[in-house]
Amino acid sequence: MTTDDKNRGRDLYLAVLEKYKDTIRGICFKYLHNDNVLCREMIQDVNVALLSRIDSFPRTASEHVQKRWVVSLTKQVIANSLRRRRTTFSDLNGGLPDISVTMDGTGEIYEVIRTSLTLEEQWLAHNLISGYSVNELADAFGITPSAMRKRIDVLRKKLSKALYGTSDNP
Repeated sequence: MTTDDKNRGRDLYLAVLEKYKDTIRGICFKYLHNDNVLCREMIQDVNVALLSRIDSFPRTASEHVQKRWVVSLTKQVIANSLRRRRTTFSDLNGGLPDISVTMDGTGEIYEVIRTSLTLEEQWLAHNLISGYSVNELADAFGITPSAMRKRIDVLRKKLSKALYGTSDNP
């Protein structure tokens, strides 16, 4: 990619962002029920996604098609982010009784994670708690999603044993 291509991409990104910023903001507030903090986060995520996908923006299409593309991208980013948030601790917990956990790395579960898991398992557990999907973790490890699910099952059993002295759920 030449410097001219980068400049054209950046200029297009800025133009699209300027033209559709109110549309993006409106969709975020509508779908996130006016949660200001979450909306600001999502708007930033949409901006990053827009920048990374600006090459696929329909430049020569009608304004309606362009707006539909931006709306679709915005909804996709919101849906993916909310999906990740919903599956944060439930993937790891897997039916275990409630365990205190906070996102800053404190809480009962983190104490067990630090003392009874290997570094690779600690990384996996932390990223599951943080909200990464099975597919994203599989990509990071370079394995299939089904292989990642098996690793998560092994991790659940190991945590259950460390927390409750058994590999079966109480």
